[in-house]
Amino acid sequence: MTDREAIILFKKNMLYWGNEPIAKDMVAADRLAISALQEREKRSKGWISVKDRLPDEPMEYIVMIKGAANPTTLLYDDNGDWFEEYYGERIDYNVTHWMPLPEPPKEDEKTRWNEAHADIAAEKNPATT
Repeated sequence: MTDREAIILFKKNMLYWGNEPIAKDMVAADRLAISALQEREKRSKGWISVKDRLPDEPMEYIVMIKGAANPTTLLYDDNGDWFEEYYGERIDYNVTHWMPLPEPPKEDEKTRWNEAHADIAAEKNPATT
């Protein structure tokens, strides 16, 4: 479940509780959850300076390397190091800013099937491409 989906679910819960006796506590809890999720969502958008905050989890991120003109992706480890593996060698980098990778595009099965078969058709009949 994404943060956005959780926010929507919590808002629906607030409507569900309505006038029930437990409603005041449940609505307050839902409001706290919504606020926390919205703050996390806000923090995850855009570049984050390594001076302000480092990632919570070791994984791959989009980064700006000190002195580089363009962003790239690097791995972040439990020790707070930014690196890439290149032909079995670990190369460490001085990162100035980072951001989480976006969610991959969601393609439906039909689109993937059509694209795969279009490539096959093009290979069989190169005159149409």
